This record gives sequence, C-alpha cells and structure tokens, in this order.
Amino acid sequence: MKFSGALRVALPLPLRRVFDYAPAKDLDVVRTGVRVKVPLQKRTVVGVVCDQVAHAEVPISKLKAVTQVLDAEPVFSESVFKLLHWASTYYHHPVGEVLHTALPVALRRGSNLQPPLPRRWYITVQGGRGRTMLPDRAVIQRQVLAELADAELKGVPEAALRSHNPRVLNALRRLEARGWVSSVIDDSTTVVQAHHAKEQQLTSAQSESCTQVVSHLEQYAAFLLHGVTGSGKTEVYLSIAREAIARNTQVLVLVPEIALTPQLVARFSQGLAGKLVVLHSGLGGRTRHRNWWAARQGLADVVLGTRSAVFTPCLRPGLIIVDEEHDPSFKQQEGFRYHARDVAVKRAQIEKIPVVLGSATPSLETLENVRKGRYSRLLLPQRVGDAVMPDVKLVDIARTAHQNGLSTAVLDAIETRLNRGEQSIIYVNRRGFAPVVLCLKCQWRAQCLRCDAGLTLHAGSGVLRCHHCGASQPAPSLCPNCAESGLYHLGEGTQRVEAALIERFPEARVVRVDSDSMAGPGQVEEVLETIRQREADIVVGTQMLSKGHHFAAVTLVCALNTDRGLYSFDFRASERLFQQLTQVAGRAGRDVALCWYRRSIQMIRLISGFSLTTSMVLPLPVSPSARQRVTRLMCGLSCSGPNPLDRVRPLAFYRRPRPGRGVGYRLNRLATSR
Repeated sequence: MKFSGALRVALPLPLRRVFDYAPAKDLDVVRTGVRVKVPLQKRTVVGVVCDQVAHAEVPISKLKAVTQVLDAEPVFSESVFKLLHWASTYYHHPVGEVLHTALPVALRRGSNLQPPLPRRWYITVQGGRGRTMLPDRAVIQRQVLAELADAELKGVPEAALRSHNPRVLNALRRLEARGWVSSVIDDSTTVVQAHHAKEQQLTSAQSESCTQVVSHLEQYAAFLLHGVTGSGKTEVYLSIAREAIARNTQVLVLVPEIALTPQLVARFSQGLAGKLVVLHSGLGGRTRHRNWWAARQGLADVVLGTRSAVFTPCLRPGLIIVDEEHDPSFKQQEGFRYHARDVAVKRAQIEKIPVVLGSATPSLETLENVRKGRYSRLLLPQRVGDAVMPDVKLVDIARTAHQNGLSTAVLDAIETRLNRGEQSIIYVNRRGFAPVVLCLKCQWRAQCLRCDAGLTLHAGSGVLRCHHCGASQPAPSLCPNCAESGLYHLGEGTQRVEAALIERFPEARVVRVDSDSMAGPGQVEEVLETIRQREADIVVGTQMLSKGHHFAAVTLVCALNTDRGLYSFDFRASERLFQQLTQVAGRAGRDVALCWYRRSIQMIRLISGFSLTTSMVLPLPVSPSARQRVTRLMCGLSCSGPNPLDRVRPLAFYRRPRPGRGVGYRLNRLATSR
C-alpha cells in the first residue's frame, strides 16, 4: 500500500532538525532507517529516513519529492538507530551528522548497501574436459582455465586473475555461462579466520572475573576489569569472548589506537575459533565497507576497531569490550564529539548485553561509577606467572648533572642494559626537537600566531610547528624581534633525545616512535615488530609506547621530565600523567626510572607503589599563566582501606567570578570528604 504522508529525512547538515519530503509517486512504502536521495537547493544529497508522518507543516503537495530510495531495508538495526538518536540528544549534535558519521564513506556517497565482495574462482569438471576444445584465438580463456586447473581445489582469487589481465572478467563470464568455471564469495581478504590454540591456564583472579561476566552474558551489566599492567586482562577478554561466541553471539572490541589493532588481532586470532574483522580509519574505503557489511550480516564473530566502531551494527550482539577505557583517544575531538566508552556502555544497556571496561589506571568517572554501584569491579592485583612488578626509582634531576634531559644515572642504566643485550625505553612525551625557541637578548619566544600557544622546533624539517592547532612556519636563524643570532632551544623532545643517545651510544640501534616518524598504521606495526624481534636496543617514544604493548626484552623504562605534564591547561593533568607513567612503567620487566624536578609532588612517589590498594592523592599545580587564562580545576582521589574503591573521596574545586565583579575569584568547594 502506497504511503501518502510525508517522510522526515535527516540530512548531513549542521542544523538541529529533520526535513520533510514527499514520497515519490512511483515508490511503494519507504521504511524508516533507509537511505534516500533528496533534492536540496541545487544539489542532491543522501539522507536517512527517520520518521513517517501523516501531516507536515506545509501541504504535502508543496513538498519536494524523494528522488531515489537506495535501500530495501534499514541500514541500521533498531537498537543502533535508537543509540544514534540518543547520542544526538546527549551530545547536542544534529542527528543528520550523527547518522552520517556512523556510515561507511561509500554509503554516505550513495553506494549499494552490499559492497562488491571479492570472489574466488574454480574450474569445473566440464571445464577440465573442454580446455583443449577452445580455439587458439581464445587466448585469455585458455590462460584462465590453465591457471584454475593448476590451482585445483584451492581456487584463484579474482584479484589475482585481474592482476594478470584487466580484461579477464569478460572471459570469466563467458566460461561461467558455459558451466566451465564457478565462483564463491572469498572472505579471506575481509575476515580473519581465527584458529583456536591451546587455552592458557587462568589464575584464580582471572577465573573469578570470567565467571562473573559469563553469568551476565544475556543481560545488561557493566564491569570494570581493574588489573595491574601484565595481569592478563587480554586472557580474560579471550575467555569471555569464547563463551559469547559459543552462544552464537558477536563480540565488539574497542581499542584506543590503530597501532594496537594488529597486536590484538594476533592475540584474538590465536585464542578464538571464529571469524574476525577490523574497523578503523586507516583502512581503505572498500575494505572498511566490506568489514562493516560482514559485521552487520553476522559473518564475523568478533568486530575489533577504534572509537568509530562503536556504531557498527551487529546481527547478534552479545558482548562489548573496551580495552584501556581510560585513554583520551576514545574521545572524538572534531565534528561529532562523543566518547566511545560512554556510548559503548549506553549501547550495552540498549542491547541488554554486558560491557567490560578494562584498564590498569581507570578514569576517575569510572571509579566513581564503581563506588555508586553502577559498575561491578573485577580485580586483578598481580602479574601473571612469575612476573613481578618493576622496581621504581626516582631520579631528582634538579640535584644531578644532566644534558639533553639525560642524567648520568640514566645513561649508566642504559649502558648496563646494552652490555646485557637487553632493551631500554626512553619515554619523552613531547614530539619534536625543542618545545621552546627563545632569544636570550630580548626574551622573544616563538609563539603561534593563530592560537598563541608555544611553537615546537622540529629539527628534521626545520620548521616551527604548533602542536595545538597544527600551524607551522619556517624556523628562523635570527631573532625576528632584535635580529640576534643564535636562538636558544630550550627543553627536550623525542628528536633531541634520539640525537643525544645516538651520539652517546654510536653502536646502539636507536629507534624513535612518535607520530612524526610514523607515516601510517603499517609503518607503526613494522616498527613495533622490530622492537619485539629485538632488532632495536634503545626505543625513544611518546605515549604511543604506553598503550598495551608487550615487549619481552625491555628491562628498563626511563621517563624524562615527568612532572612537566602537570603544568597544563587540562584540569585532568594530574590524572592523565599518573595514567601515562603507570602505563609506560608497565612495559618494563625490571626497573623504572622517573626523572623529576619537584620534590613536593606526591603523585610521582605514588607510582612506585604499583598497587591497587595504594592511597592516592593527585594534586594539580597550575602555572600563573594558566591560572590567568583558564578556570582552575583540581580533582583528587583519596582511597583508604584494603580495597581503595571501598572509600573514594572525590574532591573538586573551581573558581568563578563574584556577583557583580568580573575579575575577583572565589574558591568554592564542590565536594568534601565524607
């Protein structure tokens, strides 16, 4: 029966509304959730039907009609469609752009819902008999049959045939019409086939955690898997994922960085029996569309991806896992700003399935949800096997001689590891060569003209780059203010530390890992594999090294100038620094050296405990310039008792103008200890 009302279509526009269109005269009933092409001024755009109404604000006869209906069925499942509408309301973002963000690029442009899937071709019995009957002029057909005959039962991917001759498709169609060849969909290029290896023996804490999650597999429940670095959280993920797959459901796994996906893909493919697909922005448009389709149709048992994968529709959702839930990379900072961790929890609530948030350093809001009983905590207090927590030493560089951020104690520790044939990680959470370019004569300092942030010198390219807005300019050789030569480069970045280590240890293999030295996800994985294969002696890197990587030969981690991260505009600076240092220290098997200036900072000392039962107080010193520009926020977490989360006392302070005065500030206490 034809629908005579109006269609409310969400368009990818920065407008917080939907648009009414009349259904086309030659179209049947249009289902909610399908994509349509509609006219918008002088162009045609792709939108999603959100609703059907009997009456519009204007007469339906005056509405523009839908140009084309692209889908016969909704692109999103009912639960994901509901989730996207919730996200639009919760994050105050136009629903059209939210729906647009959740679609693969190909679908945004109006491509078919089902992507062109690769095929694998085989020769049939008739083809094997008729090979010699082909005339000599059928050169391509004879070559195709010969190649398929050599492959026998394995078949040949269509891509391999096309690489030999671009016109091979016409020959394949003729041979298929004669019944000489056949084809099947080849998902080997899209889906990773996991091979279930021997299960590792779980510890009592791991087994208890798995039991609690498995008992809630068919209902909503939120869990915090709180374990120290190296406690075997991945094994818990694998164990509960196996049980979810055994119940014929799908598992969605979210990771914060693209660089972590190859490592987790390898672990899951070895520990599970099923099919796995990967979704992240580093994939090509066709590959991402195919993987999205495989998840939507239930062809994949495990869907592993970064934050955008949280909106991937699944045919049989059964479990959601968020690894390193504290990581700020889960927060989308441009366009549709959402937090994938929070969206994952909401999706689990809508789908009525459990969600597991794993971290060695949970965020304060997650700990608060545990305290209020919204989440259940699963504790892994010790490392797996015979592994012990590293010995943490504090190096006061304010009282020791150092050059380029490297003190004598740090250099001696690195040399000791080199003599043993072991690896060392030097953690410098600042890219470039020097974060400050200063003229000693007139006190001129290089600052960004767009956002007023300090410019960082990058020695390789010879430019000054703003790490806040991305602006760049050539590095001057003379002071632009007084024309004085010999500008002073203050501070240490990864490039400077790398150069200093190469000069100090010329025979050592030094590798730098930061976003400047990595051209793409493929190169990141190559460098990480180089480290795992012990083809590097010293690794200099930023927080890219602190996110869940396992390097068996690393026995020393040195974090340079650790308290520098506290002087930030971010009110979470102390929380972020504690998380970063704890994570990067977890890469070490034996020793950790934290280089710091301020003796009064308690947080640096707390990291040496590496215990989930350690009392934590995270103060936040703020520089005078920051105090003038931004509101001061201090977040602390005080824990006491055998389990720190049994008594959590969040403290928050802020300054606001007094009534009637624009300059004066008053310190107001929002929450006090109970």
